[in-house]
Amino acid sequence: MFGDAYWSIYKRIEKEVIDLSYSVYFDDKQLYAYSNGILDLILRISTNIESLYEEIYRDEFHSEKGTIYSKINKIGKLFSLEDKIIHISNENFHFRKQMKSFKPFAYKKDDENDFYSAYCALKHDRGKNIKKANIHFLLRSLAAFYALCVIFDDRWTPLQNSIYGTKIPYTFTYNSNIFSANVYDRQLDYAQQSIMWLAAYNKINNILDYQSTEEMLRQCEKNLNIKFREQNPKECLFMAELTPEYLKNLDAFKAKYNKNNKAAETELGLLFSNPTDEKTFEKLGIDSLDVLMDHIKLNLEKNITNIVVNRFDDKDTISLIH
Repeated sequence: MFGDAYWSIYKRIEKEVIDLSYSVYFDDKQLYAYSNGILDLILRISTNIESLYEEIYRDEFHSEKGTIYSKINKIGKLFSLEDKIIHISNENFHFRKQMKSFKPFAYKKDDENDFYSAYCALKHDRGKNIKKANIHFLLRSLAAFYALCVIFDDRWTPLQNSIYGTKIPYTFTYNSNIFSANVYDRQLDYAQQSIMWLAAYNKINNILDYQSTEEMLRQCEKNLNIKFREQNPKECLFMAELTPEYLKNLDAFKAKYNKNNKAAETELGLLFSNPTDEKTFEKLGIDSLDVLMDHIKLNLEKNITNIVVNRFDDKDTISLIH
């Protein structure tokens, strides 16, 4: 894959930055320490960033036309780059404030976070602008390089049995020994939206001794061993999504029980009720056992979820609970 060529360069530069952190103490006080070595790293990183913007633009827009600045702007909007949060996870980086978590693409031209203008200044007049060759701009540009490598690579990472077993991670490193980024758990969001919808329209009074919406959410968390949380999709570089194979099998499962709606009653009953209470199963009826067996078979398949590049569209909303 073409992305591998950029990753090999990224990994080499990343190692040099980690090695540098053993010679210079990377903390808040040293953030604006500068050197010729850092200057060289910034120039190499930013040259690759420019090339990546060209490659990504060609892939996404099927065109060569436009200046590098127009391409940067279009790609930024397409992937909501200004919103993306990158975390520093390496234990030898001792930042407590500015650089623990940051948005590398969130800057205005020539402001204190504009690593690209710093690169241009260093490229054209390094003697005058040598103070811009500092750790602050080094890490912001390296984080941008990392994010663009992820986007251009556009690879998926399977999580085996992620519904009954492996949990969706909050953050994901993906080929970096310095950085990690947030993962948007689409299914978790949809499940919470669906539960709130069911509560608002009071659709399940016939099978539940109803409680408040908050109590329903807590019971659902307990039954599924999950934790609902606030998520901002635009901040996440990664997204967890169901595999096409699983979705195909899920559709077949829904079609099988579509006529009598037994699947929905069974699933809702187990989501919001106490599964250790005999009364729960009395209400669901004996037909629910067939539903449960099919559901278990469905969710024991491997690689139910992939972690992919986040291409979240605000209009892309579905509900997994009907």
